Amino acid sequence: MFCQDFKEVEHGHCVAKVPGIEWRTDEDKLVIQYAVQPSANITKRTVLHTNASVFDPLGWLSPLMLRNKCFFQSLWIKSYDWDEILTKEDQEQ
Repeated sequence: MFCQDFKEVEHGHCVAKVPGIEWRTDEDKLVIQYAVQPSANITKRTVLHTNASVFDPLGWLSPLMLRNKCFFQSLWIKSYDWDEILTKEDQEQ
């Protein structure tokens, strides 16, 4: 059976994994998991940490990450210090 070569996870689904990407064979879907740590005090440092924590070896998320990178660039233009808490307006972005 095809599933024998892959790891079985909850509910008996087969998952083929390469770094950063899961292939759920039963649904024929590629899944990239990403967890954002909620923070009450968002700073330029936490924005960079969040952007850098995305592992995208094939570049599939590049169109989605472009917005994050442009936002980070706007923080540089506004001259935020690394640990300065962002304004409410910037935090909502």
